[in-house]
Amino acid sequence: MGEWLDPRDQVRSAMNDHRYESGTDVSQREVITFVNKSSWDDSYLKARSNYFQDDLSPLDRPGCRVLDVGGGKYPWKYVTVEKAQVSIINIDPVMLLADRDNQRQFHHILGDGMKLPFKDGSFDIIFSGDMYEHLPRDNSVLLEWRRVLKPGGLLVIATPNLDRLTFRFGRMFRRFTVERMRFPDDSEGEHGNEVSLPQLIGQLESGRFKVTRYLGLSFHLPFTIPFVYTLPRLSRPLGDRYNDLFMKLGKNLPSVSGQIYVVARR
Repeated sequence: MGEWLDPRDQVRSAMNDHRYESGTDVSQREVITFVNKSSWDDSYLKARSNYFQDDLSPLDRPGCRVLDVGGGKYPWKYVTVEKAQVSIINIDPVMLLADRDNQRQFHHILGDGMKLPFKDGSFDIIFSGDMYEHLPRDNSVLLEWRRVLKPGGLLVIATPNLDRLTFRFGRMFRRFTVERMRFPDDSEGEHGNEVSLPQLIGQLESGRFKVTRYLGLSFHLPFTIPFVYTLPRLSRPLGDRYNDLFMKLGKNLPSVSGQIYVVARR
């Protein structure tokens, strides 16, 4: 997939070259904040990429078209694509630019994932990572994604789990967990529209998808969360091993894992 470039250098260069779409106004502070990923981000990205590689590899052939709705956080850094054509659509120019400068072999589009500029039945796979929780809780998004999928095509969604164990503790002991102190009045998760695994499966079935598999990503108790960010500051290798361990623990505990990964067929 070519050399992985330093995103900070690439974004600064792009800003100096005025390569944003006309009318956008993005500060350098926002860009640097976006590209400054943590050890947890990288562990999560590796685990999610391994799941997605298993779904993508059997379809990675000439003529296969893949759509990433949302992009961001370099979702393709650990995914190998040999023959399929990949398009990434994002409404955020910061994320789009960072993705584009490190993944030039893909087609990058500034646009709305709820109103896709593609013909019916255009794609074999749609992937959405860490974006579903920002969308309205109705079937309009799923129906739009279904429209551009080919019959039998795959929809892959990775999203925070509203029923993650830390949030369950937060409901019982509001004063003693980090999440409930940060979001005391938020009954639908940090991002506003988070869903549990049963809710997501129900929404997919209502949108005329058939769920074929689901897995968990990360598993934490309230007292383990602070080490996610403090250990890497002391030792990046130790932090990576710590976070990788909890990613593996979550795989077989999807109902209470931090994130859920669900595959459905049109």
